[in-house]
Formats: sequence, structure tokens, C-alpha cells
Amino acid sequence: MKSKRKRHALGLLVKDRWTCTEKVLHSLRFSELKSKEYDLFIIDNGSTLGTRASLKSWLATHSLPLKNMFFISESSIGTAWNLFLIMTRDYAYRTTMDNDLVLFQTPVLSDAPVVSSPRPIDENGPGDYGTNPGAPVGGKPVMGAMAKPKPKKASIPADSRFLTGMEKFGREVNAELVCMIPVAGTDRFLNSYIAVHNNQFLGLPYLVGGCIQISKKCFESVGYFDENLLSCVHLDYSQRTLKCNMNIAYFERYGILHFGANQPTCDQRLKRNNDALSMKYLQERELENQLLGTSWSDVEDKIRAAAEKSTVVRLESAHLAQV
Repeated sequence: MKSKRKRHALGLLVKDRWTCTEKVLHSLRFSELKSKEYDLFIIDNGSTLGTRASLKSWLATHSLPLKNMFFISESSIGTAWNLFLIMTRDYAYRTTMDNDLVLFQTPVLSDAPVVSSPRPIDENGPGDYGTNPGAPVGGKPVMGAMAKPKPKKASIPADSRFLTGMEKFGREVNAELVCMIPVAGTDRFLNSYIAVHNNQFLGLPYLVGGCIQISKKCFESVGYFDENLLSCVHLDYSQRTLKCNMNIAYFERYGILHFGANQPTCDQRLKRNNDALSMKYLQERELENQLLGTSWSDVEDKIRAAAEKSTVVRLESAHLAQV
């Protein structure tokens, strides 16, 4: 009998930084997520042979619900993530996760993350619920908005089943795109919570964080990441979601520790340059509609066939023609 498809797909994007990736994998392993709840997809975006060997060795000796692992030639971040999206288009939810994030309350780091003392959220405070400067004010919104959850305490529950938690939260606040709040190792959850709600670009709010859950409804309306972007893909995707009359939201009941903020996959100057070029591109880009496609569509059938035969699929330039 054919097994029932799981509701959730989790994608992990890897580019070297093996010590970071290993912590993320251990965090998932020690989380309260159940294997029956999700399929794990790993996209290796041009790592060294040593990193790839370490990754394969770890997965061979530890238990995670790995569906497929793809090795690709180094590509734009949008192109790399789009491979995950095209392989998971039939799931109810697909969640992206960078390889420098660990879940709160998982025994991975020696230093426990700083958790705010429980305190009520101020409904009228700057940057809190309902006061994002980019959200539509009064009347019927002409596009989506930053969703307005009911006021709760800004404490971190000890439940690391974040995939189902984000799904339920999205339904509660009518949001089709939900993002986990990234907390730097020296910061507090409440500080990060307030800071991200103040983000705005081109007059609209956006989500940032490296762990974003996309509903099937959202994916069918917005499509894929823009493969021309060198960075800022989540910023762009969340704003395109707004323009499709759907809400976006930050998941305020759980957090992730962004421990790799000072360990980028490229030189800091190059990262700043990529950010500047991406911002300039977004300011000048003109779209007929918000639904974007992907270059992977041309070889999708071959990739799916290869993924059915083997858990590990090589899609570097030299191997793509053989798929």
C-alpha cells in the first residue's frame, strides 16, 4: 500500500561551514520533531569534497528522516533553494532552514541561549503587534499585511516541534508565510522580536531570519525565489506574498539561535556587496506578476527520476547531463 505523504518538508541549504552544519543536524536530531512528521531535504551548494564527505558520513551514522540530498555546482541562493521548492511542491508546507541556526532548548551548544523574562507584549508599543509601519492602516487592505496575533507573553516554550507549531500559528493568524525569529547569541528573544517587526523595504514590511515556512497556497501564488538575487531572497519572497493579498507573520512562540552570524560563507566585503547589488536589483525590477518560475523546470522529470532511484543525487555541471 502506498504510504501517505507527510505534510511537512524541511530543506537545509549547506555551503561548507561543516562545524555549523553539524550543530544544525544535531539540533534537529535532539528536537521533539518526530520522523513521521516531516521529510528532510539537503541541498549542498558547491561545498568542498571534505565537507561533502563529512556530511555523508554523519548522515550514515545518525537517524534523521532524509528524503534526498542533492549536490549541485555553486549557484545563486535563489537557484539553490528553488531545487528544494520544486522537489516539494506537493507538500502542504515547505520550510527553508540555513545551516547556521539551532533550535532553542536543544542540547547542542555549551552556552544556553538568553531567554527573556516573561512579560506581556505591549499592544501599542512601537514595532509590536499591529503597529508595523508598513502594514495597511484602516479600511480594507489592498494587499496582505503583517499578521496580528493575540497578545501573549514573550517567553519561549520548551517545545521544539517548530514545523507543526508554525503551521498552527499560521492558521490562527491567517498567514501563509511564517518565519522563525533569529536571535543572536548575545541578544534576547524579546529584543530580536521587536527589532524584526520594525523592518521595512520600499514601504513594505518583510520577513528575515533564515527559517521560513511556505504554505501550499502561498507557493502556488508566489512560486519560486528570484534566481537573479545574490541575497535577500526571503525579503523578496515575503513582499511578493504581501502583493498577492496574503498575510505574513513572525512565529512568536519559539525561536532559533543564529550562532553563525559571524561565520558567513563568503568574505564580509563580498557579502555586503551582494546585499547592495540585490537591493539595487529589487528597486529597479519590474514584474508583470508575482508568480516566478525556476530554471530547474527544464530537467525536473529527470531529477525526480534520479531522486526515486537514489537518496543522494549529484547535479553538478559534469553530472547533470547524465541524470
